[in-house]
Amino acid sequence: MSWYLFLDANLIPEENIKWKVCRSSEEAINYAKIYGLPRFMSLGYDLGTKNGIPDNTVDFLKKLSSKIWDQVSEPPMYRIHTQNLTEMFEIESYMDDWFRNWTPAYNKG
Repeated sequence: MSWYLFLDANLIPEENIKWKVCRSSEEAINYAKIYGLPRFMSLGYDLGTKNGIPDNTVDFLKKLSSKIWDQVSEPPMYRIHTQNLTEMFEIESYMDDWFRNWTPAYNKG
């Protein structure tokens, strides 16, 4: 199934797209367990805290790439909507590494 993830603790998406709006990395991972990798992600950064432990989008991306991703499919396309440059670069760096390490099946062996 093709789905679109909007991950942010507070913001509401402005576009008229059928987003799955998730407020935590845990909620987003649960959707990914059901629907697979999202086709497109719009990513904030700070997702609040749970039991005193900070939650953020990079935590979600690490879980998504290690627990849900099949190592063959193309990583999801994305945009970053956080305004904090440090947070933006952290997400962008993780996604760049994920795409750089992904090799399409037709290029293997």
